[in-house]
Amino acid sequence: MSSSAPMPPSSPAAPPPPPPTLRVMRLYPPPLHPPPSSSPLTSALGLPPSFGLIHTGSPFTFHLSLLPHPETPPGTSQLTIKLQTPQARIPLLSVSHDSREQKTIIHSVPLTSEGPHTLRVLSTSDNGATLRKFYKFDVTGPFLITTSSFSLPTKVLTTLKIKSNLSTLTLVTVTFTSVSGSQKPVPPFKLKSGGTHSLVLELPTPAAGDETLGSYRIG
Repeated sequence: MSSSAPMPPSSPAAPPPPPPTLRVMRLYPPPLHPPPSSSPLTSALGLPPSFGLIHTGSPFTFHLSLLPHPETPPGTSQLTIKLQTPQARIPLLSVSHDSREQKTIIHSVPLTSEGPHTLRVLSTSDNGATLRKFYKFDVTGPFLITTSSFSLPTKVLTTLKIKSNLSTLTLVTVTFTSVSGSQKPVPPFKLKSGGTHSLVLELPTPAAGDETLGSYRIG
């Protein structure tokens, strides 16, 4: 009578190595956020603790630092960065690097859409370490504009209420272009952060069939 020896218990799979540490901060120009004296970066840049106020028309510049864990084994890592906007997911960077070395990136991307945005960061390694993080922030227009109109027998009174979403005092210019193509410039005015300014424009009564009074441009 024969018998087979029991199979030795299989060894449990080794856990993946610990993931790296990821830090992402927005870089501001020096007039708004002077850098600390101990900043390891160039003296022209500062690192605020949050993304802060962000509006369309300005570049979003960020500093990314990927710090490997002390127990990270040899290997190659792939770092992928994408920006999710209300309209699309935009690839920004995809770079390979030594898993045991610190990776630092400074990158700038223009912001053209209002609404929620997400900076998506993925780090994968051939040694099994994976890190995925999402940084959400809102993008607003530089100005919040509301309009209202009141019709009179020979003209239309249009009110533009302009609120600044910018963080600094801004010189604002407004130019109105009628349906016929004629322009009506408005004297420039200053708006502080969060400030509001109202304009009243006297416009000719639109001709029959015209659906709009014209358009305005704010700079």
